[in-house]
Amino acid sequence: MDLFCLPEDPAAPTPACPYVCVEHWDGGPFRSYAVRKSRAGLVPVSLRDTPGAEVATDVLYSENLYPTPQAELEPFLQTWLFFGLVAEVLGLNETASGTRLVDEETARTEIAELYDVVLVRDGQDVQDADDDNNTRGGKYITGVVLLQEEAGELFHQRLDLAPDKMARLVDLSDSLRYAVVTLHSIQENVRDAVRHSIVALGEMLTTGIFMAASLSRPPTPLPTVVGLNWFRDYVRAGGAVEAGMLARGWCPSEVDKVRAQFQGAFTMHYASRLRRRAVGQGQDSSSSSSSSSGHDHGGCSEHACKAFQMDLGTYRPSHAQEGCGCAHIEVCEADIVRVLRETDSFPVLRLTRHVGDGHGHGDGGQGQLRLSVEPWTSGVPYVAYSHVWADGLGNPRLNSLPRCQVERISRLVAALEQDVRESLSSSSPSADDSAGIRDSSSASANAQPYRIWIDTFCCPIELNGKLLALQRIADVYRNATHVLVLDKALAAFPSVGVHPAELLLRTIGASPWMRRLWTLQEGALAQSLFVQFADRAVNFLALLQDLFIIGRTDARYMRIWQDVMSEFNQLQSLSPKRDSAGAVLFNKSPTDLVHLQRALHFRTVSVAADEPLCIATLMDLDTRRIAEPTSHQDRMARVWEQLARLPATGDDDGNSGGGGGGGGGGTAGIPVRLLFFLEEPLDVPGWRWAPRTLLGSSVRDPVLGIDERVVRFVREKDGDPDALGTPTPLGLRVRLRGCRLVPCPRAPGLPLDPWPELIHRYEDQVLLQRDDDGGSGSGGRRWVRIMDWYRSRKLGRWTREQRVEHDTRVGQPLQRAIATGRCAIVYDPQASPLLNQEVCTCCLVQADELDDADLAALDLPTTMITSTSKTAPMHHVGADPSPPPLKARRERAILMSPLSDAEAHMMDVLQGVADRAAAHPATRELVALGPPPLAQPSKCSSTSENKGDNTKAKAKDGDGDTGNDKDKVVNRQKGDEGSTAEGEDPDDGGSPWEAASRRVRDLLKALVAEALAEHPEVVQTARDYIGPDLDEYLWVLVPKVLSHATFMRETPDGQVWYID
Repeated sequence: MDLFCLPEDPAAPTPACPYVCVEHWDGGPFRSYAVRKSRAGLVPVSLRDTPGAEVATDVLYSENLYPTPQAELEPFLQTWLFFGLVAEVLGLNETASGTRLVDEETARTEIAELYDVVLVRDGQDVQDADDDNNTRGGKYITGVVLLQEEAGELFHQRLDLAPDKMARLVDLSDSLRYAVVTLHSIQENVRDAVRHSIVALGEMLTTGIFMAASLSRPPTPLPTVVGLNWFRDYVRAGGAVEAGMLARGWCPSEVDKVRAQFQGAFTMHYASRLRRRAVGQGQDSSSSSSSSSGHDHGGCSEHACKAFQMDLGTYRPSHAQEGCGCAHIEVCEADIVRVLRETDSFPVLRLTRHVGDGHGHGDGGQGQLRLSVEPWTSGVPYVAYSHVWADGLGNPRLNSLPRCQVERISRLVAALEQDVRESLSSSSPSADDSAGIRDSSSASANAQPYRIWIDTFCCPIELNGKLLALQRIADVYRNATHVLVLDKALAAFPSVGVHPAELLLRTIGASPWMRRLWTLQEGALAQSLFVQFADRAVNFLALLQDLFIIGRTDARYMRIWQDVMSEFNQLQSLSPKRDSAGAVLFNKSPTDLVHLQRALHFRTVSVAADEPLCIATLMDLDTRRIAEPTSHQDRMARVWEQLARLPATGDDDGNSGGGGGGGGGGTAGIPVRLLFFLEEPLDVPGWRWAPRTLLGSSVRDPVLGIDERVVRFVREKDGDPDALGTPTPLGLRVRLRGCRLVPCPRAPGLPLDPWPELIHRYEDQVLLQRDDDGGSGSGGRRWVRIMDWYRSRKLGRWTREQRVEHDTRVGQPLQRAIATGRCAIVYDPQASPLLNQEVCTCCLVQADELDDADLAALDLPTTMITSTSKTAPMHHVGADPSPPPLKARRERAILMSPLSDAEAHMMDVLQGVADRAAAHPATRELVALGPPPLAQPSKCSSTSENKGDNTKAKAKDGDGDTGNDKDKVVNRQKGDEGSTAEGEDPDDGGSPWEAASRRVRDLLKALVAEALAEHPEVVQTARDYIGPDLDEYLWVLVPKVLSHATFMRETPDGQVWYID
């Protein structure tokens, strides 16, 4: 589809979109088209109350269950969502029944032109990248005319015809929202070429209307046109766009980064077509896993890029040209350390040449290059280099680099200095900002040559000197006249004559420089950022300005500018900006953990212990204290300790940040939601509530996506102090609602699980009962289901073999935790099960009351432990009006959801079966025999997997809902367990235990049959729950989830927990 813009030399063409319509657009009201054409069943439920386009209540939405055939669906959608949307924006449709902006004849004529002249051309002229998408020689859609100036003028003319412009913009935004929701609700039978043509049109119109409103004078208040997610699923996992990017050399994690960081389909498409040329090669590396940096991504995953991970033990600096064997230039480490110790500044290097004093390589007859160390003083211009060590400019052993590299560095800084001075001398004062120079008047008057700072020369190797350098690293990049980015992946491409969108997206979306952790702080702190390309260094801000100017006349590039600017603002938000005197100019939440997490997610680092040092620099923490321990975990514990002390600052629209607290109050602390979205915590006593890393690439077994990682640090606007926790020696102190879990055997004298080997089980859920009246015992009980959060998240990714291996290895972790008698659940304050959400995340802990040693560690009086609290049984804790604080060891996150009324009734009936079975002599006989001689899975269980797989689980719609995923697993499990020991003869040589277990199975089957006869309404619930062909296996639920009762005793409001 030619509405998508492309780089000058794209790595692949854009597939053409076939014209598949079977009728012309009728010019009626846009949003009621489906009703007019008797296809109201395609309208999503969320849109069915739209004024003027109401759908009758008896029309079911069944598209996901019974998809419309492609031959019918594509023509209908193209007529409605492409041609109808163009007509809507150009004012050719009825705005209400019988009402138009232009007369009906004009509308009919112009709509005909959309087909006959403007938007359709013969397919022979179309370059097609995918013959499967089109039929050669047919007709194809082109959007070229919509990019012409006349189309924009016509839009504004029709907007002027509206009696109320604001109402007209609102109406257009409603139509665009209607279109995007409808398109995304349809998952099948629409080819990418057809879908993406609608996406491109919708995003261009959305952005164009945004521009029309915001750039008008005075600006028109913007309705809900912004934020429509046309980009959704454009780079779909497993889709054609992703497959093409991987085939052209993209790292899987780079693809995931594009998918996560950009919100424009134009941006994603443009990035996907960037050529990934290997360094030193003229051809595109489209048939290998090599990226433009020449690194192999064969071992990378969507979570982590391994191509740039270095082994410092074998690392060697590289030469500027292959085959060069020149000697190293070394800087005296003692001189570097002396500057750091004797001044409060940092060292910079002065480059000079001395003619006739040596025979250096590569000096071009200009004399030998020398480096002189001097302390930086205010007013001395210098360039700080920001480079990727994997490109060969580092040195972990000496402060030295090959002479050829030093010559290259010298040439680059000299060229940059010349370009900047020429720009300053030829520009007006008002243009100084676009040149990217702070205090440009003094800079132009200052004739001193640029000094340089590069970590390889200016950071000592020995530890104490290195720590001093790290403490001042923020000053280095903050005070630099310019920061120059050196990245082989960028330096392989020219910049002159190249579109600014391509240069910006190469830097932001496709460069190793944007993926490394150390370079994050260097870009964030820069006051003037330049990027080195093959022919020159380019000012990043100037590129942004150029793209914005282009975007004002082309909405496609405005969408790209919005994405790039968002990433740039994200980078800049991590550092306060200062003027030449050091005063803060603006400060966008420097202590905001939301920004920090988003910025760090896709970054990588070769040495894990460096992560806390980088965070310390970005967040202005005490680097020396954090660097004192050598292990990564101990350093991260100190990072969290200091982050918790930082007062948070609100963002521009009044939302509180995540970092420490919220709003103007400056409250310090850690957002408590972190407890509920934690993958791999620290293994440091007192800090086991804190993430081990904020880098997605460093998580060994990732579960969370970037959005979930970010949202755990978000606070609500109300500034509720209970939304924050405080680190203590015992763990994170929080004030949250929760409950204690009280397990009770089915009958006196029985263990909690009297039937442990009766079936071959794995734990996909545990059922709890809660008193609706809060524990007084006078009210009815409510059933609640809990599931292991990790397992639930992994089910969609595991193979059957991986699931079985996991279940066999972990056994029944939830039941083991409950059986201790100390188990408790802490509720997420933003998703409490008390509010009856369908599914919410909670935290499972082992809880105890504080003892004297705990109070001493907290420096609290021992009177906090009352005699009542010491002796009161667990189930009375919730009734204590002044509950003592509890210390809790965090075990895992869980998902909690209430059972439906029908499920709850079924469980009530089955619980009665469980009570009768527990009281029966057959159960007592089985318990008395103890465990079987060889406790092992039933020899029949392996045959039941296939039966379970053919149950109701296959009929589920697979929409990703947690509850549906749970049902699928439950359904399979009923088949697994239900067939155990079927057809075996109790007297056929079985052991006493086998005979007793068979008698219990027969008892349970008989009792369930009686219960179903007494409660026929449960039969349908059972069929809905475990499948229509598995009624006979309903008895399995008794030993599986009803072997004992577990009651939830709510803790009072204001319960204090120390969670570790």
